[in-house]
Amino acid sequence: MLYPNPIELDLPPDLSAPRVARVALAVLQPTDEAQLVVGELVTNAVLHGAPPIRLCAIPLGTRLIVEVRDARPDLGPPAPDSRGLRVVAALTVDWGVDVRLDGKMIWAAIPR
Repeated sequence: MLYPNPIELDLPPDLSAPRVARVALAVLQPTDEAQLVVGELVTNAVLHGAPPIRLCAIPLGTRLIVEVRDARPDLGPPAPDSRGLRVVAALTVDWGVDVRLDGKMIWAAIPR
């Protein structure tokens, strides 16, 4: 089975970024769940991260791996009324955060 090529995209460091990411992701997976997950991850990077912000989406078998990277290495405290990551957890097979020297990467595995 052939899979589409991964998407790698630098995103603007403003609130237009989630829309740009959703449009790009629709090529690989146009489902509402995938659109919601990528929107939440990118919005968090814009609001709580630091530029540059980068989206990578990699089709792997029955899953689509979505990675959102930004240059802020710490997560910061969670907002008391935040539901975004709970939505991500409910709509994905798995998700997590990898802290790196140049920032962090939040990833999610979305069923295809």
